[in-house]
Amino acid sequence: MTELTSPSCSVADALIQIVPVDTAQRLAGHLTAVDVATLRDLVRAAVPANTVRAVASDLAYLEAWSLASTGAYLAWPPNDAAALSFIAQHLFRATERAVRVEGYGMPADVEAALRAAGVLRGALPHAPATVARRLSSWRRAAEARGFEAALTSAAVRRALSAATKASTRQKGRHSQIAVTRKVLDTMLNAGLNAGLSPGLIHGLSLGLTNAGEEGSTLTLRQLRDRALLLVAFATGGRRRSELGALRIEHVFALGAPAPLPGEGRIGQAAKSGVGPSGEGLGIALGGTKSTTAQDGGFLVVTGRAQRHLEAWLSALRTVTCDGDEGPIFRPIDRWGNVAPGALSGEAVNRIVKRTAATAGIDPGTVSAHGLRAGYLTEASLRGVPIEAAMRHSLHRSVQSAVRYYRDQERASGKAAKLAG
Repeated sequence: MTELTSPSCSVADALIQIVPVDTAQRLAGHLTAVDVATLRDLVRAAVPANTVRAVASDLAYLEAWSLASTGAYLAWPPNDAAALSFIAQHLFRATERAVRVEGYGMPADVEAALRAAGVLRGALPHAPATVARRLSSWRRAAEARGFEAALTSAAVRRALSAATKASTRQKGRHSQIAVTRKVLDTMLNAGLNAGLSPGLIHGLSLGLTNAGEEGSTLTLRQLRDRALLLVAFATGGRRRSELGALRIEHVFALGAPAPLPGEGRIGQAAKSGVGPSGEGLGIALGGTKSTTAQDGGFLVVTGRAQRHLEAWLSALRTVTCDGDEGPIFRPIDRWGNVAPGALSGEAVNRIVKRTAATAGIDPGTVSAHGLRAGYLTEASLRGVPIEAAMRHSLHRSVQSAVRYYRDQERASGKAAKLAG
């Protein structure tokens, strides 16, 4: 395997990124650089790529803030005074800053330096969730260096809690519009009637039964996008990173055992050319933000989502050399060539926005997360018990799922209509 440590980096130094300092020094004489590289790779694999990117971005901001406010890089271990200063400079009350003496909240010179560096773009004060996330990333980085108790004091917790309660900034939504069934149908129908691009016609007749879809001929990109959106919604509103990670060899016919990835029995439905399953298809999920491959989680795909998925998998087998394995959803260039890699999370988000724009929906008001919010909103509208909806969407936190139910109940319930 490729060695991930640099020649100048000792085994002990590399281990500090994985275990506490004292443990690293004790183990250094018993592990090789290749052992450490393997351990580091496992750590990386256990942390979602989006989390790694977020931590890297947060640390870059924290370093820039430290330089602007103190003239020095972040100190390790971080101290409570630095964390309290960060909270005070980012979660102040805007109304008070307008009437108090200069220096309340973030000093003007610090703000100017951060904006000049390009790391501060939005308005101040920040959202409490943003500050909490950056403090969490700061703690992660400290733990990786062996300082496991850093930034965990009661003083830091109380200051963040008080600043959050005092904030007048409402918690924003990832997607202003929840992509419910009605919104999804509007997006799909507009995309179907948008016209076919020369050179991209795949000529596949879907033979679907929904109105306006019978015998529809789609471009390869339209077929992929429709399958992507329908599978995302029908499986409970999948996260965009999870959609890119879905693989052909993990598809199986429902009614058969759902093996774990790597056991060699997945993909029977795709590889053997099995026709539409009366019970639907399953897709083994593997590791996600809230699951591991050992959990045995799988997605259920039925109805028109299943028909579109099967049509897309059939198309992949005709236009690629590896249509029996690899990512399900892949990039397609302007000439209709399908790439072997998987769609990135950002690419999934662009597909959602582009399809929304085609339907006359402001793309700035919708994102891939709207499919997740839309599924739970639709489940609430149709009276699906929240426990059943959560089992299907694989939500583990009742708190995050119940918000959509409560919002819908408040908007349509009797209590909201007492005034007539």
